[in-house]
Amino acid sequence: MASKRKADAAASRFQQPKQPKQGEPVDEELFSVGDPVEIRFDEPDYEGAWFSARILEARGQGKFLVEYEHLHMDDDENQPRTDEIDSQYIRYPPKRGVLPGQLELTDTVDAFHNDAWWVASVVPSNAKPKPKAKAKAKSKSKSEPMPEPMYTVNLWSTHEELEFKCSDLRVHQD
Repeated sequence: MASKRKADAAASRFQQPKQPKQGEPVDEELFSVGDPVEIRFDEPDYEGAWFSARILEARGQGKFLVEYEHLHMDDDENQPRTDEIDSQYIRYPPKRGVLPGQLELTDTVDAFHNDAWWVASVVPSNAKPKPKAKAKAKSKSKSEPMPEPMYTVNLWSTHEELEFKCSDLRVHQD
């Protein structure tokens, strides 16, 4: 019986906590100090963007003090930006990266661009295929790693078409 409890406790450490639904009362223990999270901005020019942060403290009434990973204070570039954020704008980060061949045209993804995750759609690539390299004589040096496959996406916020490595994309969660 004790071994089953240990196994259940170990398994629960790897499950992602339940996300609150918009307007749902928030348990102050939903997020813990130090938890990596993402913060959604709904300000002009940032609508729908998710920024990486971590929880610094629970402030009560569903509010948390967070420190951003890539955003800094306007008056001090060495000082990470902090904000008090309502829990409806906070979530745990989804799994980053997709597998080569995992995505299809029109799939909705999040693309990591300009320090945030932006909603995008996979579109046909306009890139010209690179010429195949001529076979080289075998040498004793290590072979070069294969380049990471790329996907072309259209960012919904700006309608830009950009290429991204698989590691800078993830399946959209909303």
